[in-house]
Amino acid sequence: MQRGSGSGPPTIRVVIRSAGRSAALLPLLLLLSACATSSPASPGPSSSGPSSSAGPATWVSVDPSADADRPDVPATDRPKRIAADADLCELLLEEEIKAATGAPYARRGKPVAGTLCVWQLSDVVGDQGTPTEMLMLTSMPAGTWLGEEQGVVGGYPTRKRIGDGMCALKVALRRPEAPTDKVVLVVNLTLADKTTNPCPAAQKLAETALPRVPGA
Repeated sequence: MQRGSGSGPPTIRVVIRSAGRSAALLPLLLLLSACATSSPASPGPSSSGPSSSAGPATWVSVDPSADADRPDVPATDRPKRIAADADLCELLLEEEIKAATGAPYARRGKPVAGTLCVWQLSDVVGDQGTPTEMLMLTSMPAGTWLGEEQGVVGGYPTRKRIGDGMCALKVALRRPEAPTDKVVLVVNLTLADKTTNPCPAAQKLAETALPRVPGA
């Protein structure tokens, strides 16, 4: 973690590494604009409110290396599209993130249009300068639709990856129109407590965000 010098507000430099095997597809260097005293106000999402969950998703084991299971499978009868200039941070509110994760605050980072939003949930950082608790929303191509388990979240086919204190839900929004078409919304939640399963909170946040993604 590096803090800028001078009289201006401090900045936190964070290197985001993908939890999936497709990390090389999207190397990102993100500057999080940290507020020393309070969280910046979050513009409210559209009037579409959080969706109600029908209960925990039923997950089945899959082979994440099976090509036949991923390039064209992300199809749904309710296709959605994340615009190239979309602010993914608009999909959730600070209070919704705090309620789902139990974090004392949720601080928005500087988004990458149509691609990335990071919410910092703790001031504690790890050895590599990355916050030990954060929520990352990412829009990615169909080729990254990988995971050890498959289920349905909010009515959309989803792959799940789990690590120590980490849960990544990769939600397929529609069938891809090109190899680079970003049709997967990834909700990646990392918590400091490695004994905690973040997937229920990640699923709740995914179900809340999905109704706010425009239809294709």
